[in-house]
Amino acid sequence: MTIGEKVQADSVVAMKAREEHKLTTLRMVKSALKNKEIDKREKLTDAGVADSDDADQTAEESVESFTKGGAA
Repeated sequence: MTIGEKVQADSVVAMKAREEHKLTTLRMVKSALKNKEIDKREKLTDAGVADSDDADQTAEESVESFTKGGAA
């Protein structure tokens, strides 16, 4: 399972569980991955996600947002 597929699967679980903060965070991650795909004009692989210049920043922002939401 790729990172994108994992994020999608976790989003479905969060929706069903009505975990709004987790869902919002996962949507932000999904959006960031999609934007990176658009920038590169190709589908991202797990290695491409890990090698991304913005990967660490995106992850930190997502964790920060998730924590501020009180879901830590």
